[in-house]
Amino acid sequence: LETFNITAEFEQLEREVAQFKAQVLVLGQDNADLLLELTANHAIHACARTAQVKQ
Repeated sequence: LETFNITAEFEQLEREVAQFKAQVLVLGQDNADLLLELTANHAIHACARTAQVKQ
């Protein structure tokens, strides 16, 4: 019975680790998307400032 409990606990921990890994991947992608958006906005504003200076 104790071996069964340990196995069940281990399987539960494996499921929790898998869920945690999935959440980390989602957060990582969200951060990558945000960084890309911020970089694009920065580039757009830099180009706009350069265009204003050249006029």
